[in-house]
Amino acid sequence: MLSVKAKGLDGFIKKLRQKDLIMKGKVTEIKRKLVSDVFTDLVKGSPQWSGNLASNWYIDFHGAKSAYNPIPNYHPTNYQDSDKYQVGMNPAVSDTLNREIPKISQIRWNTNVTIINQTPYAKEVEEGK
Repeated sequence: MLSVKAKGLDGFIKKLRQKDLIMKGKVTEIKRKLVSDVFTDLVKGSPQWSGNLASNWYIDFHGAKSAYNPIPNYHPTNYQDSDKYQVGMNPAVSDTLNREIPKISQIRWNTNVTIINQTPYAKEVEEGK
């Protein structure tokens, strides 16, 4: 009877699993940074008048679906009377970043992430209307 025994195979498999975990950790770190950078650029670069558009950026994952959530006292017909903000201005930018950026720590290497803005007029703004 012939028998073959692989020496060190269990140790080799253990090392491979450790390397796999290290790689997934690095990919997770890179993914989180990318999501943070893209999200921050979108929020800071959103045109503003009332801050409503900038405040409606969300990071969705793990089945979460964000909905349009107008800022207090916002109404499409009274925007002329509201404060006039410009791209990158607070409070919309800082409020949105403070609300969403902490969620990024829950993202893993294989998490499907969507950055979304459900504001009804977001597409028109993107088209320059």
